[in-house]
Amino acid sequence: MNCLKTKLFFAFLILLGTNFVFADNLKFDSTTHNYVVEYQKPVQGSGNVSALNCIFTDQISVDKAEEFLMEQTKMALKFQQPSGQLMAYAWLQTNGDESMIQLKDGSDFLIFDPKLNKILTEKAYSIAIAPKPNSNGRIDVSFDVSLIKTPDGKVKISGKTNLPDEMELMLSLRNKASGYFAQDKVSVLNGKFESAGFSKQGDSLPVGNYDVSVSSPLPDLEPASVTSVIGKNGENLTGEFMESSMGSNMVNFEKQLALN
Repeated sequence: MNCLKTKLFFAFLILLGTNFVFADNLKFDSTTHNYVVEYQKPVQGSGNVSALNCIFTDQISVDKAEEFLMEQTKMALKFQQPSGQLMAYAWLQTNGDESMIQLKDGSDFLIFDPKLNKILTEKAYSIAIAPKPNSNGRIDVSFDVSLIKTPDGKVKISGKTNLPDEMELMLSLRNKASGYFAQDKVSVLNGKFESAGFSKQGDSLPVGNYDVSVSSPLPDLEPASVTSVIGKNGENLTGEFMESSMGSNMVNFEKQLALN
């Protein structure tokens, strides 16, 4: 938000032991003594996105913080009329420290998108704009992943999948007990993928349980041959190993495997 230079403080409310009746008869009690609400108008180059920051200087429940944030967002839309998206955040500022207040569903912010004409939480917005699959080309993503020891003592992540050839994936191997972590970027070929050999500074990896994960980048970073199959936003990919974030579907496979 450093690029947002125009700032308008449109509300500074001090509550001293009494209830304050807000719009629509919402009541905020004396546990929330001070509110600082800062609205920043978008400037050229900001991506046509404006920010609303509600800063609470005393402890407040998540329910009341979200309720207050919703009403302030409505006021900003009514009186400031931002042209693009409006993202609203709640912050707690005490003793010089500032932390974000997460909303009830675990979201970090509320967002108003003029295309939807709704105020939604971050998570609800991601669901609302999630790409819709093409029923004719839908892929219910599957994985069969294993760990393989090579003759020189290294370990490879090997897998089979129904993802299209040339699709790029990131393979991760983690052992929490030893603090080991390694990654390798691979591409699918003939429905298969395999990492390079992993070692611990040249030595064999210790036996134990390893967390294996497979993830994919944003769909528009994949080769054209891949996006023609999975869709521009990954909309043709479905199933338990997919996650949706801000309008794109991406692979998120995780499994714990034993290395004997």
